[in-house]
Amino acid sequence: YNAEPRLGKALHELKKSHGCDSFIVSTKAGTTVARSRILRTDKQVTTNFTPDYIEQTCLKSIQNLRCDYLDIFQLHGIPVHAISVDLITRLQKMKQSGICRYFGINTHDLGTLAFVIDNPEIFDVVLLDYNAIQQDREPVIEQLSLHGLGVLAGTALVQGHLIDGKIG
Repeated sequence: YNAEPRLGKALHELKKSHGCDSFIVSTKAGTTVARSRILRTDKQVTTNFTPDYIEQTCLKSIQNLRCDYLDIFQLHGIPVHAISVDLITRLQKMKQSGICRYFGINTHDLGTLAFVIDNPEIFDVVLLDYNAIQQDREPVIEQLSLHGLGVLAGTALVQGHLIDGKIG
């Protein structure tokens, strides 16, 4: 819960010397995994994809990151049933108002990825798991690309699973 303000402070300093156009700022909202302590494994997962929550979270991220807008705002782990007409309408209004340039979805679910492929007009970018040991996403990546969607590779470093003695 402290990453955005810390990153915002660093970005603020970097923007002074490099300009705002030197960075692409992306964040996500909707699913939160809270951990009580750094080395504990108990997790509390909460989800909220209501239009009001998504817009409020986006505005809070802009404030935290000290930006005028977000380049990419992603819905994190949204299931297909939560992609409503009201949410899509709100996302379009947010884009029109200039608080976000692009909307994305972050998912590992093949059903949700199929929905995005079938409805490429809703999102601009997809963040999915793709790395040295998860290359089975290549056909999905090809389909997303054919539909004009940007693809971001998540878990590119395999979440540390290739490193002996990884904690967590």
